[in-house]
Amino acid sequence: MYIRKNVLWRIVIFTLAALACTTAFALINRSKLESYRQSCDLANRRAFSQLCEAMASIDSELARVYPATQSPAQLLRISNEICRHSESAKTALAALPTQNEGLGRASGFLSLTADYCTAMAEKAVSGAELTQEEVNGLALLHQSSKNLSNELNGLFLRSGGERFFETIEAGKEEIEECFSSGMAFAEENMPESPVLLYDGPYSSHITEQTAAFLEKSDADISVVDGIRIAADFLGLNETDVKYLCRTDSDITTFTYTDYAETSFVSLTTRGGNVITFSQNTEVADTTLSGERATELGAAFLETAGYSGMVPSYWYTANGICYVNYHAFVNGAVIYPDLIQLGIRLDNGAVSYMNAYGYLWNNRDGRELSPKVSAEEAAAAVSCEEKEYKGLCIIPSRGNSELLCHEFICAGEEGDTFLIYINAESLETEKIFVLVKNELGTLTV
Repeated sequence: MYIRKNVLWRIVIFTLAALACTTAFALINRSKLESYRQSCDLANRRAFSQLCEAMASIDSELARVYPATQSPAQLLRISNEICRHSESAKTALAALPTQNEGLGRASGFLSLTADYCTAMAEKAVSGAELTQEEVNGLALLHQSSKNLSNELNGLFLRSGGERFFETIEAGKEEIEECFSSGMAFAEENMPESPVLLYDGPYSSHITEQTAAFLEKSDADISVVDGIRIAADFLGLNETDVKYLCRTDSDITTFTYTDYAETSFVSLTTRGGNVITFSQNTEVADTTLSGERATELGAAFLETAGYSGMVPSYWYTANGICYVNYHAFVNGAVIYPDLIQLGIRLDNGAVSYMNAYGYLWNNRDGRELSPKVSAEEAAAAVSCEEKEYKGLCIIPSRGNSELLCHEFICAGEEGDTFLIYINAESLETEKIFVLVKNELGTLTV
């Protein structure tokens, strides 16, 4: 077939133009990709530099802690600086690429350091003297921070490679040293966090805690046992219940459902206790009051084997009344021993239950003998209008427990407060605002 010369030239020109456009597009994209890579590299280097600087500052502040233990004001200033640098370090860690589960040990160490120093400073400011064990804890944190800071600085000095911050997938060529591998090595060589006992969420007695109520049982249930227990709880035949899954967490559970998958029950593998229950339900008409729902919930708990529970506060949402119930022992409300129920406001049936707080905290042998009388505690409350509610146990910031006197107080501007006075030291432990409306009562 004959192709005229001018048509051939047009084909050649269009082909060359297409090739030129493709080449230009590829070069532009390559340039953009290189620019993006350089931008990411600069951002990573800034974050790594921020991490090293923050860690060095923490190490420097911890070096000043020992001579400051006799000066509460100085110890408080140092702890505030450590908290500030710890947050800066954790922010930098979060911005850096890694393959080893978010650098959990380094981040956990930073949180522990900040929290422990704050707890020690608060204790010193309150007038209490730090024990030798607590001072030793600060020294151990300083040694660990020095080791980590040295590792980071050494890694930073070796971070000049172009691909240092790249995340290498399995099977790909390996870089001689990169940030991920360097940090993995640093974490592996970090000493174990020291065993520190104090009133804080990272205390060893908290992180190593197990569910107190479940320790009363030494028997684990099987999946088949759980079907029987779940069926009994739901009021169904065993053939109408099926096993869904096992969840391994701080409390290990088996979860079951009915075949229509409208109700879900989770049981503790130790003892076979119902820890959560939920039901897919819609409430069209609400005929019951919150007060009546509270009474029905208490009766349900009695039937379920949780005797002596008293309600605190409730609120309603979507036709369900959610009520908090707590253990009541020897005249004291045990707030950590919490079970929350959701009661339908049309027929009074329970459609939700969460017994985690009760199963985690309930134990025998709590000390309920106050050293401070209710009258002395009332004198420590500045409000003129106050009502004494009685003794109670509340959780502290570290999930340990405090025996307190509880008061309801009226504020000057019409606000209502809950105030908890320590029954041993007369310290004001917590203050909550009590919010009441047509939906119920909440504390904030």
